Amino acid sequence: MPRNWEERQEAFIQRMGSRSPADLESGTIVVLPSFSFAPSELAKITGVLYYEERLLFMLLWLRKPDLRIVYISALPVDPTVVDYYLRFVP
Repeated sequence: MPRNWEERQEAFIQRMGSRSPADLESGTIVVLPSFSFAPSELAKITGVLYYEERLLFMLLWLRKPDLRIVYISALPVDPTVVDYYLRFVP
């Protein structure tokens, strides 16, 4: 069992190999959108509060019945936005 961050990263790399998360058929993917900018720079970006929502496309991976998605956001996401993506999932 990996004990520290570096060991966990190495174990993850070994497990994934050359595959991407999109290649997973089962398991749980945790989506944690983030960005690192100075507050003064963030204030210049119109709609910065919606940047987290750009990763909602990952909900499309729910087409795989044995895959779970945990999506973490700082603010509630409008249900109509979530419904937009989920309408593409059978």
